[in-house]
Amino acid sequence: MYQILKEDLNSPSKFKAKLSDYIKNLELMINNELKINLDENEIGDLLLSACRCDDFNIVQYQKNKMFLDEDKVLKWITEKL
Repeated sequence: MYQILKEDLNSPSKFKAKLSDYIKNLELMINNELKINLDENEIGDLLLSACRCDDFNIVQYQKNKMFLDEDKVLKWITEKL
């Protein structure tokens, strides 16, 4: 799980920088397994949007901290894309 701060959600560049390795892995998976051609920037934008609206409950809350639930992200990808 990756911790997400409110300031990350307000800044696309911070969000993408913080999750850059994860976004690169998602890019490979999406391009290879789902045969959908999205670049790293597009995936970062989609993931940020999904986190902001908590689509598929991909953001988990533990006390006052937010975390990205990677299993729910994969479900979001396969069912949304």
